[in-house]
Amino acid sequence: MNKNIDKEELELGQRIFQSALRVNSALTEISIILHNKEQIYTDSYYNVISEIRAFNDTFFKINNKNDIKFKPVFWFELYEEITILSKYIESAKIKKNKVIFSDEVAKILYEVWFNFNRRLTL
Repeated sequence: MNKNIDKEELELGQRIFQSALRVNSALTEISIILHNKEQIYTDSYYNVISEIRAFNDTFFKINNKNDIKFKPVFWFELYEEITILSKYIESAKIKKNKVIFSDEVAKILYEVWFNFNRRLTL
């Protein structure tokens, strides 16, 4: 372990990673539903949006701290991947309490989520 990394920096890194895992968990539900060509309802959709916003808040609060010396590239890669995922998520159309993705977006979203999930769990 790098001796220049203090306990606070490790805890901050854990917060970012845990937040990314919560995004992944919410996305897993939607991705499986999409893959099975079932209906997504707004509660699942808004849960994903909420977790993405929470991740972004956590990421920016931690990343903007000037006293943190250790900012791994992995943090920024997670941020980029979540940003890509959020653009696909936000492209959905909502009618009543149902969320509708185009077939193309559903396929892309599933593939992007699959790679994101694999990356987090390796």
